[in-house]
Amino acid sequence: MVWKSDIDGFDVHVLVEHWDVIASACQTLWFEYDPAGTLGDRDDVARLIDLLAASGRELRVFDNLGREMVRLAPGQAVRDGMTALTQWLLEQRDGHVTVPYVDVWAR
Repeated sequence: MVWKSDIDGFDVHVLVEHWDVIASACQTLWFEYDPAGTLGDRDDVARLIDLLAASGRELRVFDNLGREMVRLAPGQAVRDGMTALTQWLLEQRDGHVTVPYVDVWAR
């Protein structure tokens, strides 16, 4: 089963809040990742990175035009890659709005 979300600003929070139910029921997670535009508790961004890193899932990250940017192996590579990606996305908002968010496929 696939869990797909695109709920402008709430994807991170819904995933963190309902992680156990979603992750146990769905083999694949497909969600919009927009740390700069996230609504609610900003600490949920770091929480989601930790949950993804601990999940054993490989991540594929796509830009907002659907082009694959990077693949991250499970574990520490997910933690390091998503942390770097978060910083890069925040910098995008400071300078220009070419890639304001990405889509993440986690399996």
